[in-house]
Amino acid sequence: MTSVAFMQSDAGLLIFDPASDDGLRIVLKMKSDPDMESILGKQALNSRYDLMAAEIDAMPEQAKWWEMPRANARVMMLVAYKSMELADYGSVHKIGAGGLRGFQEGDPIKPPYRVRLDLFDATDQRFLIQISAGHNQGPVLTQAQLNAMVASIQPIGK
Repeated sequence: MTSVAFMQSDAGLLIFDPASDDGLRIVLKMKSDPDMESILGKQALNSRYDLMAAEIDAMPEQAKWWEMPRANARVMMLVAYKSMELADYGSVHKIGAGGLRGFQEGDPIKPPYRVRLDLFDATDQRFLIQISAGHNQGPVLTQAQLNAMVASIQPIGK
């Protein structure tokens, strides 16, 4: 389930229900597969946050023809996951406050004024939030306001 709130004019705020996150179930299934652990590494499969961090760090140019196939398989698998995971909002930065850590994709004060937050609590529960300006509209919030919003989020138990 997704909650939708409109901030001003046709700008939008989408908050996705953490219970609908199939990614965590996929990570847990991959953790039990020895082949996946040997390809991606134990650290990447430690948590949903760690897997996303590995995906963000992976770049296609890291695959080299002289590398062992398993090393290239890791890079290419992480790049493929990354292409499915990210929304192409632009730059990606680590963000954290108030017991949450995660990633911010996009910049609230640069066109197209869209931001996607992938946040994780201490139990690896994922909170996905998307904020976007309306058509032909400028910024709807600043980075400081976005940081304050993240710091104010208080996850409740599962």
